[in-house]
Amino acid sequence: MAALNDLQIERFADLGVSNTNVVQTANAFYAAGGTGNPLQAAYQAGSKTAAYGGNTPYGQPVGAPTTVTNPDGSTTTTYTYANGVGGTFTSSTSLSSSSSNTSITSATQDAYALIQSELAQWGLGELATLLQKDMAANIGPNQAVLDIRNSAPYKARFAGNFTRQAAGLNMLTEAEYLAMENSYANLFNQYGTNTLANKAQFATLIGNDVSATELNSRLDLAVNQVQQADPTVLNTLKQYYPTVSNSDLVGYFLAPTETLPMLQQQVGTAQVGAAAAQQGLSDTQQRAQQLQQLGVSYSQAQTGYGKIAEVLPASQKLSNIYGAQTGINYNQTEAENQYLLSSGAAALEQQKLIDLEKQQFSGRSGVVGASAAAGYSGSLGKSMQGQF
Repeated sequence: MAALNDLQIERFADLGVSNTNVVQTANAFYAAGGTGNPLQAAYQAGSKTAAYGGNTPYGQPVGAPTTVTNPDGSTTTTYTYANGVGGTFTSSTSLSSSSSNTSITSATQDAYALIQSELAQWGLGELATLLQKDMAANIGPNQAVLDIRNSAPYKARFAGNFTRQAAGLNMLTEAEYLAMENSYANLFNQYGTNTLANKAQFATLIGNDVSATELNSRLDLAVNQVQQADPTVLNTLKQYYPTVSNSDLVGYFLAPTETLPMLQQQVGTAQVGAAAAQQGLSDTQQRAQQLQQLGVSYSQAQTGYGKIAEVLPASQKLSNIYGAQTGINYNQTEAENQYLLSSGAAALEQQKLIDLEKQQFSGRSGVVGASAAAGYSGSLGKSMQGQF
């Protein structure tokens, strides 16, 4: 067996195993594959706290077993054990009248009872029959656990673990697997996506090593930042990335082929494009992605495009008037550079156009100079100046 790590030792220290016994207990537990219930292992090592809330420790016999002789001469013995949380559970074993397995020890029966309880917690109660066959054949509990883990129902129940194994990742213990499922279920409930909280979805997430933290980020992107945002965001996302649809929006964000950074970039790109669309403007996916990669957030884009929509029409008119004279082509890209990327050069170009317009109409009236050639009057020029 590989050397124990600190967490494995601390696990039993936290359950009240004394310092003199904690390493030995951890060794014994993990040498058996880490199966069974750690509360029971801690209790057997002398812990007085290996139970929840001060209740009788898990697996401790409660009362005497009862044995019933069946009409065919076989016997059924029922054992009652504490479940560690104030209740009990039972386990029954049967022996045929011709059975020679009278040598089964109480410790073996207790071990089998614990395994049967674990099967119920895993949702694999149907494997109790396999367990009973192994016990009747006098197969030890450790081998019985291996038989269970090699069975088809077990592999289907913990499918995510076998995906991890194929990918070279460590397999989770059954307790860790169930804890991950519970974390996932809580998050799906929190985001109102309970229909996705099923064992198949959990297996996909576990198999692809998606932590609860990452799942939270994915669901936040899908639900809060897209599904419940301005409809323009979702429409732009679908326009830029046609594989996204309303019906499987959350599923798209959970697909293992899409990494979290990629999804975050896609949503950010769609938000920039949506901010433009909200002001009656448009951006190509390439331009929106460029702005997103340069650090433009959704709120910044909304503010910036609001200003761009206000000044762009007048700025473009001035650019048309004075473009030949100045070589300035002030368009939406220049406005984005100015109001989204704080470009000083774009701001100077705009100011130069404004100054030229002021010079044309300063102290004059009527149609003058280059403005006359473009069909603009002095009063219109002054009106346009007011846009800046």
